[in-house]
Amino acid sequence: MAITVALKDDTDRGTDGQNKASEKRYVIRGTASMVDALAALASEAPATHNGRTRRDWDVDPIFVDTTNPDRCIWYGTVYYDRVTNQSLQLDKDDQVIRSRSGGGTEHIMVPIARRGAYAPAGETAPAAHGIRDDGQGHVEGVDIHGWRYEFTVSRVYENATGAGENDAPPETDIVALLNHTNDATFTVVDTISGRSISCQIDECILLGHEQGGQQRADDGFQIDYHFAVRPHQTNIAIPNTGITVTEQHGWDFMWPRYAQEEDASANRLYAKALAAYVEQVYHQGTFSGLKLLSSA
Repeated sequence: MAITVALKDDTDRGTDGQNKASEKRYVIRGTASMVDALAALASEAPATHNGRTRRDWDVDPIFVDTTNPDRCIWYGTVYYDRVTNQSLQLDKDDQVIRSRSGGGTEHIMVPIARRGAYAPAGETAPAAHGIRDDGQGHVEGVDIHGWRYEFTVSRVYENATGAGENDAPPETDIVALLNHTNDATFTVVDTISGRSISCQIDECILLGHEQGGQQRADDGFQIDYHFAVRPHQTNIAIPNTGITVTEQHGWDFMWPRYAQEEDASANRLYAKALAAYVEQVYHQGTFSGLKLLSSA
């Protein structure tokens, strides 16, 4: 006799409120094996019910006769709830992205534009190529509110070790990429929502990672990677100098060089910008070694 799975008469149960959930109940016949009963229940129960997603299922033995499996009866229950960041349970080969943006401080030496320069009546405001020129050939700059965009990629690998594409990378390979920027276009996808993030070379930096904790029942291995993004900038003009930086990669550092110069009109000294330099300050790394998914 083949294994059969049928809905019970009192199949639907549910709760409402902040933690909405529902259940479906089944009767499984034709097997003395709990493993086979669970597999048959998983195959029969729908993936969604009343707008909620299937999460877990279990079976209870009502009558089990190992010599006559056709007479065996199991009651099965399938549990459904809504997908939230708190309740989302990832399966093997799942990958999700969580992003966030916020502020901080950023020290700048040159403005985007100078909106005005004012001096007492009858006098001329001295030239200034930077912010807070002290008149002695130095520019102090200023701290402003900066922005920051970060995202976390959670990937569930098939195994904690192994050389396959779906096996977690060695810990030493991950550590070697910390505080590095991407040496090629880097794209990751959320396999649940289909949303993706793509960064050009040097726009993304690996801040850190988390792994370990409780062992998964399916022996999968989850690692959470934390990244920050800073887009490229082009045609950065230093006001009133004629200097334009054609390109600054995301995590490069740009700084102007100044020299003391006399402003004959104002009869004052000021810091004259002579040139601007773009420096690579982070090593590049090959992020493909993390084995993150780039397509759903």
